[in-house]
Amino acid sequence: MSSLIVVLPAPGSRVSADYVYALTPDGQSLADHGVAPANLLPDATELVAVVPAKMVSWHRPIIPKAPANRLSEVLQGALEENLLDDPETLHLALAPGARSALGSGEPIWVAACDKEWLREVLEGLEAVGLRVTRIVPEVVPELDQWWVHGTPQSAWCAQSDAQGVAVLPLAAVPSATVPGVFAEPAVAALAEQTLGVKVTIRQMPQQLVLAAQTDWNLAQFDLATAGRKGASQRLLHGWQLFALAPQWRALRWGLGALFVVQLVAINGLAWSEKSALNAKRAELRKIYLDTFPQSQVVLDPVAQMTRDVSALQQAVGQVTYRDMEVMLSYAAVVLPAGRTPSAVEFKPGEIRLNGISITPDELKGMDTRLREAGYQMTSQADGLVLTFNPNKARL
Repeated sequence: MSSLIVVLPAPGSRVSADYVYALTPDGQSLADHGVAPANLLPDATELVAVVPAKMVSWHRPIIPKAPANRLSEVLQGALEENLLDDPETLHLALAPGARSALGSGEPIWVAACDKEWLREVLEGLEAVGLRVTRIVPEVVPELDQWWVHGTPQSAWCAQSDAQGVAVLPLAAVPSATVPGVFAEPAVAALAEQTLGVKVTIRQMPQQLVLAAQTDWNLAQFDLATAGRKGASQRLLHGWQLFALAPQWRALRWGLGALFVVQLVAINGLAWSEKSALNAKRAELRKIYLDTFPQSQVVLDPVAQMTRDVSALQQAVGQVTYRDMEVMLSYAAVVLPAGRTPSAVEFKPGEIRLNGISITPDELKGMDTRLREAGYQMTSQADGLVLTFNPNKARL
């Protein structure tokens, strides 16, 4: 699934402002990048909007458990004392998986940004037919790394650690030892000089791809992506991460091997069952041909043997399962007391008992008992029908 990742313009930008973008075919590699107005951005399966680090503030309140329809209000109340702005003017979003931790007493990461600005830029994209699938922050907490970006005249440093994300002008950042400092090429030398550390070059498009790989999605509450399309896009994104991310490679190989083993086992079992069934059919065919060697064609050995045995019995004057006397005797055994037919119609292998009314439960019990002897009892409008089933008869 291809992803188009765009940086949302800062407040005050024109709706027709150019967008910095990155295009990735698989969520990992970079296929294209550049700057273009919204109506000239390349096509992709999903559109990921990146909120600049300067536009997001981070908080870790303890949030009580609340019903889904009141969670936004509860969240605003929990943050009211920590925010400089009115909570109603801010768009708030919980960390991935945080809803299960509500009411646990543990602090939860919450991202906050200007609601009016966010709505304006999203509406600007929708005005040219671009619907945002996810909204992600440029930098998230607990990365233990610094990200220096901008221009030499306006360089910014986003510091991510266990305390959150702090964004300061590079000139105001004191030198410090951190696990990793990444910087755009234009400000790499300035970052090394200011911070006194070696930096790793990272292009802005690479940073955008990394931002889109996180599980964060700021499109929550009133900005939540609605409808089947949004749900399917989120499923596709999750599948993309599983199918292509390097950290899942071992699990993918394991599941693939398990599938192959299961497929081989199922095919082997099917082949074994088929071989056993063919062997039984061959045995029945042999028994029939040994008993009736004059037969030329064998299609259904059980039915043919039943028919031939009945013919032999009739030839010597013996009754068979298809005769009226035998069928009536079986019907008399299973019929409820006091139920007698008003008329009986017979033809070999079938007998109709007219004028008998019976309940479904009674019919089921009668049919179950008769099947053991090779008969089947059914109900019709004018009574009952007893038929002989040669495949069930015990000769």
